[in-house]
Amino acid sequence: MKEQQLKLEDRLKELESMVEQLESGKLSIDESVKVYEAGMALAKDLEKQLTSLESRILVASGEEEVPFDAQ
Repeated sequence: MKEQQLKLEDRLKELESMVEQLESGKLSIDESVKVYEAGMALAKDLEKQLTSLESRILVASGEEEVPFDAQ
């Protein structure tokens, strides 16, 4: 779990760095598009990971039942 948390935090920092690059206005249009595409892909992956973690927390806290196929 600790390893997964570090990966999540590292990936969030990476996404923040991409946003800062885009906001700086120092990238060419081509570079901006590449960073934007990579950032969107990373954001989608992070959303999936966060949704999974949220589900695990809800199951562990008893607020959500474990799906049958996950048992």
